[in-house]
Amino acid sequence: FFVAWSGTTPIAQGSFIAAAIDRAPDGTLYISEAIYPASLWRFPPDGSGQQTALWGFKYSHGVCVLPNGDVLALDTGWLNFAGDDGKIVKVPPTPANVGDLAAEVTTPPLINPASIELGPDGYVYFVERRYIGFQDGSVYRFKPGNLVAELVVSGLWDPFDTAWAPDGTLFITDGTNLMRWNPQTAATEVWACGFAAPHGIYVAPNGVVYVADPGAGVVYRIHPAAPPAVPIEMSIQPKTLNL
Repeated sequence: FFVAWSGTTPIAQGSFIAAAIDRAPDGTLYISEAIYPASLWRFPPDGSGQQTALWGFKYSHGVCVLPNGDVLALDTGWLNFAGDDGKIVKVPPTPANVGDLAAEVTTPPLINPASIELGPDGYVYFVERRYIGFQDGSVYRFKPGNLVAELVVSGLWDPFDTAWAPDGTLFITDGTNLMRWNPQTAATEVWACGFAAPHGIYVAPNGVVYVADPGAGVVYRIHPAAPPAVPIEMSIQPKTLNL
C-alpha cells in the first residue's frame, strides 16, 4: 500500500509501487509503477479512487501529460537486458494492455527508456539508460505524432530522470552525478556530484533543485546562485547540505 503526497497531504492512495507521477489539466493524477508486473494508475479528482489506465508493463518509469490532455506512458522494458523491448504509448480513454497499443516512437528501437517529460520547445524528451557493449546513456526527443526520435545528448553514464530549469536548461540525474544540458549551446556539464544513486529530480520555479537519492535515503535541496564554474562537491550527509 503506497501513498502519493502533496506536502503533508495524501492525494492518492492504493496498492502500487510508485515510480513517476504527472497531473492532467482536469486534475487527474497518473502514477506509473516501478515493479513487474507494472500498471499505470489513474486517480480522478472526484476522489473516486484508484483506477487502472494501462496494464502489461514490464517496468514503467515515466508518465507525461501533454498540454492537450494526451497522456504518454513509458514501458521501461526488462531491466538490465539489452533487448528492444522498451516502448512509449499514448494512453487511451479506456483501460488497455500496453502490448496492444501502437508505439509512439519506432526509431530508434527503445531498449531501456526511463523518464519522459515535455520540454519548453514542445518536444517530448526521454532518456535511454546505458548498456555496456550496446549503448551509452543518452537523451532523445520527438514531436508528438512523429515516430522518429532525435538524439540530443550522448555519452552519459546511466541517466535516469530529467527536469527543466526556469532558464531553459535540462538537468539529468546520471550515475552519481547531476548533469546539466544547455540546448542553446549543446554543452553538457557536471553540475553537482557526490551522490550515491540519484534518481528523481525536480526544479522549482525559483530555480531550487531537489534530487531524490535512494542510494543514500536522502532528498537533497540545492540552492543555486550563479551557475557554478566547477561542480558542486557534495557529501551524502544531509547536514552538510543545509536541508
